[in-house]
Amino acid sequence: VDTITEYQINDDSRLDKVLLRGIAVGDKIASGRVHNLKGVGKQNIHEIAFLPGDVMVAEMTDPDWEPIMKKASAIITNKGGRTCHAAIVARELGVPAIVGCDAATELLSTGQEITVSCAEGETGMVYEGRIAFTKSEHDLASLPEINTPVMMNIGSPDIAFRYAGYPAKGVGLAREEFIINNYIKVHPMALLKHQTLADQELSAYIQTLIAGYKDEETYFIEKLSYGIAKIAAAYYPNKVIVRFSDFKTNEYYNMPGGKYFEPGEENPMIGW
Repeated sequence: VDTITEYQINDDSRLDKVLLRGIAVGDKIASGRVHNLKGVGKQNIHEIAFLPGDVMVAEMTDPDWEPIMKKASAIITNKGGRTCHAAIVARELGVPAIVGCDAATELLSTGQEITVSCAEGETGMVYEGRIAFTKSEHDLASLPEINTPVMMNIGSPDIAFRYAGYPAKGVGLAREEFIINNYIKVHPMALLKHQTLADQELSAYIQTLIAGYKDEETYFIEKLSYGIAKIAAAYYPNKVIVRFSDFKTNEYYNMPGGKYFEPGEENPMIGW
């Protein structure tokens, strides 16, 4: 890798312009004109007047769509996850993609100007119009050769792939409590005992979090293991050093459900 490219949204009012959310693939941003391919079958692909730079919007994709995908500035699909065809091809092409949007083909119209952002974490955002953003390139060739292996400090799996291109020799510190805060998003004990706390708002929040998982315990185990694995995958074959949680009360008190299990300490020093 000779250069690192960073994308940054510059529009503070962008949340008022959100049209869709989905699963972000990559970490880039692109603006363009929607070309909605709803109802187009494989037999009609050669008839599509898809212009270079258009944003491809479809129910889902398969290998027959690749000639069109290569022209797109971004790809949006109703269905799919991080390992679906659209996500894999988007990574290979280096274009931003948002998959699993549910109703993209219903809500986006051909000719509509939109901005597709995968630079804001795990959730991809589709904005109305052309949102202002900056693209910064950093030349790695100008960096000096050093003998000390520089390693990253990664606190959230959501940003692991965004920074994996930096000239680092792996991750020197992935704090488990940061992964719990940023990725699991609820106090571990609250997951196990929320039904005994008589807190309907907390229980409703937890039910939203664990949707699609067998139970609260499975959610915690799978999210934690997948979070660590995501960081490891981003930096493979370099080392990733994971530090187990010391459960500092000031870091866990403010999590959803934390007030039921943590004392109020401004500085717990070595933990609870």
